Amino acid sequence: MKRIIMTALATVMIGFGFGANAAELITEKDVNGKLSANIGVVTEYFFRGITQSDKKPALQGGLDFVHNSGVYVGTWGSSVDFDAGTEETVEVDIYGGWSGELGSSKVTLDVGAIYYWYPGSNAPGTAQYEFWEVYAGLSKDFGVASASTKISYSPDYFAESGDATYLELGVDIPVGKYFTVNLHGGYQWIDENTTFGAEDYFDYLVGVSFSLIGLNFQVAYVGTDLDDTKSSNPLTCFRSSCSTVIASVSKSF
Repeated sequence: MKRIIMTALATVMIGFGFGANAAELITEKDVNGKLSANIGVVTEYFFRGITQSDKKPALQGGLDFVHNSGVYVGTWGSSVDFDAGTEETVEVDIYGGWSGELGSSKVTLDVGAIYYWYPGSNAPGTAQYEFWEVYAGLSKDFGVASASTKISYSPDYFAESGDATYLELGVDIPVGKYFTVNLHGGYQWIDENTTFGAEDYFDYLVGVSFSLIGLNFQVAYVGTDLDDTKSSNPLTCFRSSCSTVIASVSKSF
């Protein structure tokens, strides 16, 4: 019965001009910008070298609008599991900024702000996980490789651990026609290390990415220089070596 109803509804919609060839009410030209979306799954979600999903896969997705002027806004979300006795299961990032080339240098500047929201994390007697950051980054494609650097600052970092600064560097190197080697390194400074549960630390990623049948894949080795046996924060590693291999698949629209 359900199939019959859906078939009939589709027939009626096509008859009234609601088929695949219907005109758009608002086009990208009308708003002087471009709307894009992405969805994906990763075997384990890591943020700056620290697991956010307790050795479990995570479903992720986002929506972005970029105006022709370079101004952009967007949101991105992921399932999370902090295993901390609180009710948060989702991370939602809300961000906005401006990105554009600096004159004829072909260097791209990206400045903006981002808010990290964890619904359900504000249970009585628990630390507030939500925090916001401002950031500034530079990137350039040199042909043989593209490089980027970015600095992010938060006046009150995750779990109310005080002001924090994160400096990161990234290099993507095309290898042959189909593969790209991804290299990333970052250093996280945290004012209240005891509150956060770990010392300032270095994190890294070494990966390979490629496209197949319209999907984007990456396999990467991620880790930090943290020693799990010296950390009081269960979020830091969930493993003695603080490093592991992860894989992801995503689709952009």
